Amino acid sequence: MEYDRNMAYLNQKTRIELPEEWAEHVRGARQRPNRSNNIECSLDAFKNWAAFLKPFYKSNCLFPIRPMHEFRVQREHPRFMFHRNFNSSPWESSVINTPASLRSMKAGINEGVFKSPGLAYRDKPSISTA
Repeated sequence: MEYDRNMAYLNQKTRIELPEEWAEHVRGARQRPNRSNNIECSLDAFKNWAAFLKPFYKSNCLFPIRPMHEFRVQREHPRFMFHRNFNSSPWESSVINTPASLRSMKAGINEGVFKSPGLAYRDKPSISTA
């Protein structure tokens, strides 16, 4: 992932106080083979997806994911995630989201209608000067 590789080039001890300084620092952190391509976004570009998806999915995983070898999701069974520990072990299934009838009630939307998530930030974060 491009983001992960470029983060290694940042000097984390640099004193930065303004968002514009941060953008310039990230932009100039890597010179060769080429500079980073940064896109500055306004606050309305960041949506609160966690709160938006909360009524649709279970809040915690119902099965241990560490020993899992394979996962499978099927269009025919949209509420289930199939998983198994080894290639030769049988597939097990777990429910990962609520039924469609409850999802539409909780979210307050009709079937086939997309409702955009709310903003993650209402106001600009305050800059403390201590």
